[in-house]
Amino acid sequence: MNTAGLTFFAIAAVAMLTDWWAVSSGRLHVERIAKPSVMVALVAAAVVIDMEPSALRPWIIAALVGGLIGDVMLLPEVDRFLFGLGAFLCGHLCYVVAFSLDWNPGWLIAAGLVGLAAMVAAAGVPILRAVASTAMFVPVAAYFAVSIAVVLVAAASGRWLLFAGALTFATSDSILGHDRFVDPDADHRTAVHVTYHLGQAAIVLGTLP
Repeated sequence: MNTAGLTFFAIAAVAMLTDWWAVSSGRLHVERIAKPSVMVALVAAAVVIDMEPSALRPWIIAALVGGLIGDVMLLPEVDRFLFGLGAFLCGHLCYVVAFSLDWNPGWLIAAGLVGLAAMVAAAGVPILRAVASTAMFVPVAAYFAVSIAVVLVAAASGRWLLFAGALTFATSDSILGHDRFVDPDADHRTAVHVTYHLGQAAIVLGTLP
């Protein structure tokens, strides 16, 4: 990795640790800066690092920007869930396109199916059941379907780090959905942030040649 890429990943790592500390300790004034800073640094890293194939770059950057917008929409003082969901949905679609550009299916497909089966059973079914009779069912179901597509296409790329990142990102979504719809009294925001950031970072690193 080039020096600029290392620098931006280091900045992202510092911002991640700061955000996790802020979330776990309830320092919202720090979170509102640290959380989007992580994605800004990852976007910058995606701009300067070598990617293989190079056609991945615009789609990866677009996906990260979608995540950045979604992060802002989900900040506690903003709390525009549907707007955030839409931004992340657009980002996921960009990831599907990006991963499709590097199609190399192999043994990871089996791992992807096992991981998805566990995620659907543990989180997907309870979340969809909880929103089944509400106006949230269609957007949540659509988002869940695209999340499944992201994990499967990442697995089909044959790149284990992309797959690990996509699955970790999906885990974050599952925890967030559970807290929002299944058990509103649960507070797993730190776990949501940790898995989300690690997933996004792993996806960017997974594009390296």
